[in-house]
Amino acid sequence: MSSNVFSSIPFWSCEPVTLFGARSFIKSFNRSWFSSVDCVNRFLYWAYLVSVFCIPGKGGHPNVIIFLTADAFGVLPPISKLTKEQAMYHFLSGYTSKLAGTERGVTEPEATFSTCFGAPFLPLHPTVYAGLLGNKIEEHQVNVYLVNTGWSGGPYGVGKRMNLTFTRAMVTAALNGSIEQATFTADPIFGVLCPDFVEGVPSKVLVPRHTWKDQAAYEKAAWELAERFTRNFEKFSNIDKEISTAGPAVCLNNYENLD
Repeated sequence: MSSNVFSSIPFWSCEPVTLFGARSFIKSFNRSWFSSVDCVNRFLYWAYLVSVFCIPGKGGHPNVIIFLTADAFGVLPPISKLTKEQAMYHFLSGYTSKLAGTERGVTEPEATFSTCFGAPFLPLHPTVYAGLLGNKIEEHQVNVYLVNTGWSGGPYGVGKRMNLTFTRAMVTAALNGSIEQATFTADPIFGVLCPDFVEGVPSKVLVPRHTWKDQAAYEKAAWELAERFTRNFEKFSNIDKEISTAGPAVCLNNYENLD
């Protein structure tokens, strides 16, 4: 818990199951009985009590947007730049992996697609939000990046989670703009633009194919994920062609020949 937030919580505050004083909560946090009450605990506090709160509580328009995903297949680049159409495509796709501990019953990563990265919470049709995103990207000339914190060197069980130090370096490069000094090359399967250099990150890591020992296994896994993207996107049959074709360049014959 942030020290700024902790110091802003009143002594008695609302919690989903019962009421706890902020200080007694901290003292009780490690007690076994506490987790049996509620393993995820929340408190309400007044924003104006946070010392770094900014009035009126809103900022300007961003010049960088970062989508986060965790690819359990180990085939998506750790960072890639997206065109406006690709950003809308991946926003609508909402691809990531359910990880152990995030949902009850999940013991190993499972690939999943959650529209706009939050399907259960959308009151309007997803294309409305995708359209707003595309308009804002174009209006404010925003650079959009897809950052993959999933597996590298192979899928779950073979490869390893992306090194956190590398992820931090890539996010920093995206935010400060230094990544724009790199040369970008389109991934032959997913079409996203991959940089050839990010300070603090080995060049080999930036290209997933180069981290796999078994190249045939990489091709198979990449085409399989590309096919999942395509099948998931079939539900958006009425969307503009520029967006529907901004996803992976799936060739079913190539994929089937890998079997």
